[in-house]
Amino acid sequence: MLITSPGPGEGKTLTSVNLAWCLADAGHHTCLVDLDFRAPGISPALGYAFEEDGVEDVLTGNRTISQSVRQIAGRSLYVLGVKKRLTSPGEFLSSASLTPLLANLRATFRWVILDIAPVIPMADVAEVLPYVDGALMVIRSGKTDKSMVAPSLEIVGSKLWGVVVNDSPINGSSYYDYYGNLKD
Repeated sequence: MLITSPGPGEGKTLTSVNLAWCLADAGHHTCLVDLDFRAPGISPALGYAFEEDGVEDVLTGNRTISQSVRQIAGRSLYVLGVKKRLTSPGEFLSSASLTPLLANLRATFRWVILDIAPVIPMADVAEVLPYVDGALMVIRSGKTDKSMVAPSLEIVGSKLWGVVVNDSPINGSSYYDYYGNLKD
């Protein structure tokens, strides 16, 4: 599953980490892969540095998945992170590199979560979409430029499994006021 957003700063990395963590906690063998080479966020979010073995080493054939993947906190959660930010990751997202990586990950893990660059203005998502089963679009309430939503959804197209709306205000709902006013 690919996780993206229309633009930067909308919470796609945090959503990716949280979803992968929840799937692993539910007992699913899960691998979280950082494919956002321009702004890798998995390593800082988890507080784990990928200094020796990054996903780029696997994509170039210099390392295997088993040499590069890291298990997190003794859980069923494994991570392939980016070790160095790149301005032009096109070579890593080609079908020649990506197809073997995804085939191996699918054979090993129940869930593979790909945290990737925003849809606009990068072409990364369009390059990777043919190789994934589905995608989640993360939108931040009050931040996402509304004019970017429709084009982003169009790019993702039939691969869209759902939309996650972050920071959506709950004010005004008597249902939620009930929970907010409970006394211990």
